[in-house]
Amino acid sequence: LATFCATNGWLKRSLTTFLIDSKNQRVISLLPIIAIFIIKLYRIILPNKGPEFKSYLRTISEGSIVEWASFIILIASSLLLLNAARRWENSCASWLLFTLAAGLFIIGMEEMSWGQMIFNWETPELFNDYNVQHETGLHNLWFIHYQTWTIAAILMSITFILSTVGGLTRTSNMLRPRSTADILLPLGCTASYFLVASLFYWCTVLEMNGIDLIYFHTREQELGELFFYSGIFIHSMHLYFTSPRARNS
Repeated sequence: LATFCATNGWLKRSLTTFLIDSKNQRVISLLPIIAIFIIKLYRIILPNKGPEFKSYLRTISEGSIVEWASFIILIASSLLLLNAARRWENSCASWLLFTLAAGLFIIGMEEMSWGQMIFNWETPELFNDYNVQHETGLHNLWFIHYQTWTIAAILMSITFILSTVGGLTRTSNMLRPRSTADILLPLGCTASYFLVASLFYWCTVLEMNGIDLIYFHTREQELGELFFYSGIFIHSMHLYFTSPRARNS
């Protein structure tokens, strides 16, 4: 037990130091830029038809490894924020963290159709009648389904702006640690994740409105979601590892 506590404390201190270091943040911010460059280079080389292209689409479709990764990242982020909420002294901030944790948990469960994709149960009649994809979930209900891409694109764009503001305010020491602003303004290094995510989703919106884009497929929205959730995960780690008890461990 003592060994575990010591290792856990060392891990928290190491990750906190890693996230705070500006050089490391620059490396973190470059990862999605490098990733999107590789993805688009692969798409240019890859033929638009044939078995290779179909294999690529399977890796980014619903139920694929990309969606599973999104699910795991969302649940992990939810747990980090839930634990941070228990440690923060500010009651308002604690409730905000708890609300965000609950929201991420719901989104994560929506990604897996609340377990239907795992246990393969029959869709309940209520959801089967009103869910466009005939799945157990709320985000594909008929009255909102065709607006979800635009709503998500706007949300991702707003989050990009917030992360940019968060980066500027932290650089100029204008942001008080463990404040409400510290929660709502993501780390500056996450801005590239939210920017790439919003670009993927705005391209999806254009495609859904009949504008054909070269080297883009609507299923690549799953990649956009993965980048978005990764940015949230990085900020969740920051909030958890800089929480009072984590600092003292």
